[in-house]
Amino acid sequence: MAAHECGDRLVFEFASAGQVPAYHINYVSDPLYATSGEMIYLDGAATLSVVLHGAAHDDNGNPTYTGSHHLMSDTHNITEAVFIEDFEGIVQWGVGLDSERAFVVSTLSSPARLVIDFAP
Repeated sequence: MAAHECGDRLVFEFASAGQVPAYHINYVSDPLYATSGEMIYLDGAATLSVVLHGAAHDDNGNPTYTGSHHLMSDTHNITEAVFIEDFEGIVQWGVGLDSERAFVVSTLSSPARLVIDFAP
């Protein structure tokens, strides 16, 4: 996560196969629900769901994400990012924001990255 004069940026970086997996990103009502039924509430007035398809495990069955499951933000608009779950090849993150903001999604290569830029 990073703050810029033109808005906040959230980046997901992928080490395997050099491609960004299929994804679905949209605003949802709080709370988010894990497959287990657990309710996850995020700080902020808006909740963004980021779903990554086929990104949960590498070819050897190891989880692809092993970092922190709760990231606090020092950006202007993003309040936090929370790893919701890794289930049946799908990884889900929740992003709390101060309000629903327009966002633009792009991809970068070398390494593969999914970039979400939020309007100020």
